[in-house]
Amino acid sequence: MGKRLFVACMPLIVRTLGVALAAGAHAAEHAHVHGVVTLNVAVEANQVSVQIEAPLDSLVGFEHAPRTAAQKQAVQTMFDRFAAPQSLVELAPTAQCTLAKSSAVSDALSAAADRKPSADEDHADLDATLEFGCKQAVSLRSIDVAGLLQAFPRIVRIEAQIASPAGQFKRTLKRPDTLLRW
Repeated sequence: MGKRLFVACMPLIVRTLGVALAAGAHAAEHAHVHGVVTLNVAVEANQVSVQIEAPLDSLVGFEHAPRTAAQKQAVQTMFDRFAAPQSLVELAPTAQCTLAKSSAVSDALSAAADRKPSADEDHADLDATLEFGCKQAVSLRSIDVAGLLQAFPRIVRIEAQIASPAGQFKRTLKRPDTLLRW
């Protein structure tokens, strides 16, 4: 009975966890640590959502609007990688997942060039969301992040929180490890 109730409540748990994590991430400015990426994973019966929050420094080496041609190219390359995120995170084939949609945004990079810098621009982040449609999402017990670590060598650690039908988990993954298991 308890397991059925948990599974029935899973969509609510996932949404609540997502809202709480998002509120906590924005409220805790001190959580911004260069080289550390936050990964929030929500697994439902037919969907997997992966939210990535990373300091821009960990992805492109700076945290302001690009000023040079090299910085502009680094930002373009970063956004190109998040536009095709299957190369960044790999879900186990048993889950039978396909990418449904993805987005990546950064206030520091999307604002107009003539704007006045914000007070927290020295700590700018990128927020990405990857949503996968899956036939067997509940079989998912790991995510391979080798592509993310290879694409962004400044990432040294991933702090992950996972909500799935198997339970809620908190994991830390450090280079050279690439498989996030729960």
